[in-house]
Amino acid sequence: TDKIAVYSRPAEGYEIDEFKGVCEDDVRIEVLGIVLEDIPGYVDWIDYLAESRVIRKDDEDNMVVYQRYNVIWPFYDRDCTAAVKVNRDYRNGRFVVQIHSVSDPEVPVNHRTTRVPLYEGEFVVEYLERHRCRISYSAKIDFGGSVPTWFGSILSRSIPFRMLNGLVRECRNEKHIDAAKASDLRLKIEDSIAQGYLKK
Repeated sequence: TDKIAVYSRPAEGYEIDEFKGVCEDDVRIEVLGIVLEDIPGYVDWIDYLAESRVIRKDDEDNMVVYQRYNVIWPFYDRDCTAAVKVNRDYRNGRFVVQIHSVSDPEVPVNHRTTRVPLYEGEFVVEYLERHRCRISYSAKIDFGGSVPTWFGSILSRSIPFRMLNGLVRECRNEKHIDAAKASDLRLKIEDSIAQGYLKK
């Protein structure tokens, strides 16, 4: 679309392409932070996501999460446990969320779902100006089970668009905008602006 560009390329050793979506939109970076930090709230803006929760949080920037997706018949639901690491650069207004699938004894495999064997994803949020950001989402996914290559390729093309579209739409929610006004991220961004590192 005029706001979201989607790219794909072959992933070495896998039949399904890896993908990337890039979006620029009028949204404050602290609102994006509020939405991305609310792991249970992902069910409100990610299509088909039925469950999302934090299993363990080591500190503000390192955690393990669990997510389960409702998948259309005749395929089984998919679930995944993943380690999440956040890298924060307040001076340049650039924040990277790295995600990769892991095994965790606290979440055994459910016979009613198929565990995703590989998920490597990354969100990159970049400050452009006070009311505008660039957001990138890239991922390589092995859906597991008996997903045909053609169906996996369709998913690979649609996931980044739907993900970014949902994220930006959720950032319009007044509850997130209000919460962001009192956030630590807002204070640190405005400090970087005051010091001349970021554009007003």
